[in-house]
Amino acid sequence: MCNFKRALAASVVFVSLSVFAKEVIHHPAPKKPIYVETNLYDILKKQLPTPPAVGSKEQAADEKEILKLTKERTDEQCKQAKIEAPVSLDNFYGPATTKIKAEHIKILSPFFEQTRNDADFFIQQMKIDFPRKRPFLYMKEVKPCVPEEVTGAYPSGHATLSKLWALILTDFYPTESKTFEARAEDIGKHRILSGMHHPSDIKAGRQLAQLIYNELKKSKTYEAAFKDVLAKIK
Repeated sequence: MCNFKRALAASVVFVSLSVFAKEVIHHPAPKKPIYVETNLYDILKKQLPTPPAVGSKEQAADEKEILKLTKERTDEQCKQAKIEAPVSLDNFYGPATTKIKAEHIKILSPFFEQTRNDADFFIQQMKIDFPRKRPFLYMKEVKPCVPEEVTGAYPSGHATLSKLWALILTDFYPTESKTFEARAEDIGKHRILSGMHHPSDIKAGRQLAQLIYNELKKSKTYEAAFKDVLAKIK
């Protein structure tokens, strides 16, 4: 009987921990980029503004917007934000949100995963060099509605990648540029209303995306890979 009671107590503890455990996203360390050179880091970093200082007007404006969006957010917005939390081409720009066919997403994904790795090489280092807490960590009113992130807030990786991919996708599908840009903007907004980012994190991420895209377009390795994939979806 005692053994049964101990087993029952253990099962209750296990269930309780399972119910209240937080969902957390851990990012794998990016590998060395193949489309761009690692020595571009300092060049890219110098072109980004530093995040707003604690107590500044810019920081106050950030927090005001976060509180507004988290208060007004809908269940549908949180549902979409949760879908977008794991970064993938399908989650960002798949058939559910754009006109890209599922078979094209399958062909495009390996190429986009490589651009993700190359961009993430710079993003993750910048998060270390520009240390900034995510809103949910210090704003008690902000309750995340997506899995929590363990990396820093600045710049937003989701904003960087969604904007970068919007630019690249436009090269594949020029007539859909407005659709891709609208999706990138939505993904950035969802990161704010979900409690993961400040508006200035999103802005910096979008700036970084443009800088990385400009460097990719100079890369012969990237252009060769792009043309190879383009031929497969035509």
